[in-house]
Amino acid sequence: MPDQTPHQSFYQSLINFRVDGTTVENTFPNDWRATVARNRAFYVRGTSWFRNNVERTISNIKEPNARIRRVIENEKRWSSNNFEFGAEYAPNQQLYPAFRKKPLLFEKAVPTIIVLYDYCLEKGYGPDVVGRFSIEPAASYIMGLNVDLLQNIEEKKPRYLHNLAEATLQGTKDLIYKLCEEKGTVTHKLAHRIRGAIAEDFRDDGEVYLGVVDIKTNRFSALSGNPGEKIDADDDRVKKKCREIFDRENFRISVPMLYSRDQSQTETS
Repeated sequence: MPDQTPHQSFYQSLINFRVDGTTVENTFPNDWRATVARNRAFYVRGTSWFRNNVERTISNIKEPNARIRRVIENEKRWSSNNFEFGAEYAPNQQLYPAFRKKPLLFEKAVPTIIVLYDYCLEKGYGPDVVGRFSIEPAASYIMGLNVDLLQNIEEKKPRYLHNLAEATLQGTKDLIYKLCEEKGTVTHKLAHRIRGAIAEDFRDDGEVYLGVVDIKTNRFSALSGNPGEKIDADDDRVKKKCREIFDRENFRISVPMLYSRDQSQTETS
């Protein structure tokens, strides 16, 4: 079996994950390990690629705890940063939800990637396969977004929120309304897309104003229920959907394109 002690870049890519193309240190508050990380708000990216190319049957991934120990046992860094990545890992509570694209605690998202990484090595992939996986947080909200503002928008443009949800590949406008809830959060990219579109499309309307996209640090809940955020939304698919809406209804939605190379690497694979 290949040497499974991770390279430093492996550790750094998981601990210092990126948000919209910049490192977490430049995006999250300094105390994110004790605040943001304590919420179920971290998606594991790359699971679709794994099922399509490595293993479709999740139950075939045996001994996840042994795999985690094998990777981290010789790396003291894995036990730092307020996390216990070597704690008992329950596949039914972590691995299966990750494949159903549900958000996890940070200290469970990291060992989930370790399990997938170790299994890939076992199947003959090289260490660079870790680049197929990433962590995407859903801890963002839009300051000033509330039900009254959305109802105001619908009075002015009755189809707008429906089309915005469709353009961002979120299905229905219900998710946008759920984002108004006190604890509701989504990925940074979706929050920026919603805010950017509304700000541009209503920039001359003095009654529609939104604040900035920010990170919630207290208790919150990523929108993963019904409706839940659809995280497989790369720029190409969003552009295509915006064109479809314009061709169909002559209705323009100004969704900003935000994807970085680092994030999009596993988005469509």
